[in-house]
Amino acid sequence: MQKAVMDKSRLTIPVAWHQETLLSAAPGATNIPLPITLGTTWDPELVAATYEMVALESRAAGADVAYFPELNMYTDPRFGRLQEGFSEDPTLTSEMAVASVLGIQGGPGSPTTYLDSNHTIALAKHWVAYGDSAGG
Repeated sequence: MQKAVMDKSRLTIPVAWHQETLLSAAPGATNIPLPITLGTTWDPELVAATYEMVALESRAAGADVAYFPELNMYTDPRFGRLQEGFSEDPTLTSEMAVASVLGIQGGPGSPTTYLDSNHTIALAKHWVAYGDSAGG
């Protein structure tokens, strides 16, 4: 499909195929726990390993961009999507976000593990003014 797109593109710019990876990498892939559940483990190595598997399955499904981590910081417990973030604690959320990015993208600075054919680009989302609901 990439070849067909590039052959018909005047500028031959490749397409970035993306995948929502909150719970899984693709239809039929491994279903993983919600981020709030992973946050309760306080185990960044487990989170990195989990999202390394998600990256591998995303690549197998043809994606090269993963929509994760979701960096929700909750200021109101009545907000209806608390499960999408790791924690209400900024320190824990930061640690888990770094671990998930390293799992998705691979280790920094190493050409053999960083964004190789088993990893994808991590696209952080929901980090500005998300979850700050007025009145719930």
